This record gives sequence, C-alpha cells and structure tokens, in this order.
Amino acid sequence: MITGESLLASAGINIGVALILVTLFSIFKRHRSNADIYYARRISLQEEDNLYVNIPVLDRRQYYFRQFVPSLQWMRDALKVTDDDILQDCGLDPLVLIRLFKFGYSTILFGCLLNALQF
Repeated sequence: MITGESLLASAGINIGVALILVTLFSIFKRHRSNADIYYARRISLQEEDNLYVNIPVLDRRQYYFRQFVPSLQWMRDALKVTDDDILQDCGLDPLVLIRLFKFGYSTILFGCLLNALQF
C-alpha cells in the first residue's frame, strides 16, 4: 500500500525531472547550432540563401549570458495553437495523437480526483 510520504517523494521526483527537462529544452532551443532540430520545418520551407533569416536567435551582444537563461514563452505560444492550425500545418495524424494525449490526460486527472476523494 502506498503511503503519503512515498506519494510525495514520487511526485517531488517527477516534478523535479520535468522542471529540469523544460529548462534544458528552453536553453537548447536558443542555441543557433540547434536550429536544424528545433526549426526544421521553417528551415525546409525557406530558400537556401536565406536559410537562417527568420529563426529567433539572440543578438550577439546578449549571446553569452542570455543563451543560458531559460525562457518559457514557447509554452504560452504552444498553448495558443488551435486544432485547426495543427490540422492545416501538420495534418490529421498529429492532431489525432494530440487529442489522444488530451483524452488520456483528462482520464488520468479524473481518476486522480476520484482517488483523492477516497481519502
């Protein structure tokens, strides 16, 4: 049987790992050398001579310090994306996958609430 202490320890570990991964993602996304990974679609749609024109990279004067400061603005932008935008830009398969994740998240949240009501 699970105790309250082990539940809090597990939640703390999972939240800590998630925060570390989000921080690393936002730091690595700012590096120009990782543009091929994080902006692959944008790069593939541009002409060869203007390859890195519209990729948001920090100014060279701010490069050394601000490249290591995490920014969570991408999360706000990601939450604003509608299903129509995903369907138009990416297709039906990613939209179905995202909806499946949302359904699973809702189901797990409902189960957690029912479990919390038992205590």
